[in-house]
Amino acid sequence: GAVVNLIQSRSQDTGTSAVKVGKRDVMLPKGEATKVKCQVHFGPVPEGMPMIFEPNGDSELTEGLELGEELTKITPGTSSHVTILVRNNTERNILLKRRTELGQVHMVKSVLPIQTIQSNSTPKERRNLIQQLP
Repeated sequence: GAVVNLIQSRSQDTGTSAVKVGKRDVMLPKGEATKVKCQVHFGPVPEGMPMIFEPNGDSELTEGLELGEELTKITPGTSSHVTILVRNNTERNILLKRRTELGQVHMVKSVLPIQTIQSNSTPKERRNLIQQLP
């Protein structure tokens, strides 16, 4: 994946965890990107530990919903949370059912800073930038 180019090394001893929508259904308004609070079941994680979110390829998500691969940080707690941006590209509101699995997060050890990537750029623009880097 594109974001993986940012990573210097993946930690072998820590793992991967499923990312699931929280305890409530989430309404995704048509044509908008919505931040969805999701649950992740890791053991104790250091605060601010960077994570890579990878959407499920064979996702059970409705057609027209778009999830980008993204670098995220986990909110520590007994059941950790991450916020994932879900874009609804359809002409209708979509209800995202609670406990729907959206993808996986992988813990990473370190991230290379890349100043050229603006936070408001689209995933496609970011991918192009990342691929152009030496």
